[in-house]
Amino acid sequence: MIPIKKPYIGDEECSAVMDVLKSGIVAQGPKVAEFEAKFAEKCGAGFGVAVNSGTAAAHAIMNAYGIQAGDEVICTSFSFIATATPILMCGATPVFVDIDPDTFNIDAAAVEAAVTEKTKAVVGVNLFGRLAPWEELRAVCDRLNLILLEDAAQSHFASRAGTMSGNFADAAWFSFYATKNMMMAEGGMVVTNSQEVSDSAKRFRQHGMSGLGMYDYEELGYNYRTTDINATIGLAQLDRIDGFNDKRIEIARCYNNAFADLPGLTLPLTSNDRDHVYHLYTMAAPSKAVRDTLVDTLKAAGIGCGIYYPTPLSNISVFKEAGGRGDCPKATHASETVFSIPCEPFMDEAQIQEVIETFKSCYTAALES
Repeated sequence: MIPIKKPYIGDEECSAVMDVLKSGIVAQGPKVAEFEAKFAEKCGAGFGVAVNSGTAAAHAIMNAYGIQAGDEVICTSFSFIATATPILMCGATPVFVDIDPDTFNIDAAAVEAAVTEKTKAVVGVNLFGRLAPWEELRAVCDRLNLILLEDAAQSHFASRAGTMSGNFADAAWFSFYATKNMMMAEGGMVVTNSQEVSDSAKRFRQHGMSGLGMYDYEELGYNYRTTDINATIGLAQLDRIDGFNDKRIEIARCYNNAFADLPGLTLPLTSNDRDHVYHLYTMAAPSKAVRDTLVDTLKAAGIGCGIYYPTPLSNISVFKEAGGRGDCPKATHASETVFSIPCEPFMDEAQIQEVIETFKSCYTAALES
């Protein structure tokens, strides 16, 4: 089986972890601070605050901007659940809007149509590693005086016109879960140019502790700290992320060329090689029946295949029960037709060609079934 995803861990990560373990400083220490500084610098941002998950980073950012009960936050209906759960964690209401079916990213026109007097913020997502329409989202938020937030959990160091992912909004969060483009086993990062947001996130990750004293607490906070063990993995991955992304882009280019003539297939085409870093190489089949048959036959043939995501967030009960709303037919259609195939830096030329030839055969069979 060629897996759809797996952690990419080398001798660099193993050696770095052993060095931390031998040092005896394993909690939030110097390696965390070093990782924060280097990651923020590579993003082109002023501040980085490392936490223990992307969800924690999103929660910390929303808390820093005072998002609370009575507020509405607009976000895409087509994403991983952690895009929207931090909205509920702050007591606010998610308002889901539809997508551009060509990119699977949020539709900026739909965002503007969903704004009410209760709207406080908009969350854009760089889904599957592809940058959202940030210029259009920025224009809407500036015109209506809304906070703009970037879910960059899947887009480590994608870029557009010289701007790096993490720098398109008022603040951004990243995830370093085990299968992300770069990982630290588990972890997250707040990225911002605001000293105030950075300071708030640092308090929030440590039970609300102020800088005045070890046991002086200014506000409600959480145990969202990360460790030097995780951070040193992140530092090793940071040194290699450009190579990882280059390989993903190279594989995606091979797929796009190989699949261009397959009828009814929607490919993740982009005009800018760096605005999509292919956390997932995601396509859409012409129908749910074709998609489901294709996924089954690919797996049976030894090619990892996944569906991300099978249910729009607007249809998930936890959000409905909390008052979340949004009619998103394009997101619903996407959930019924999308699928992803392996696009990982561990793949060699033989595996890439195996995926291509097997996929073309299985796709033709699925169309005919």
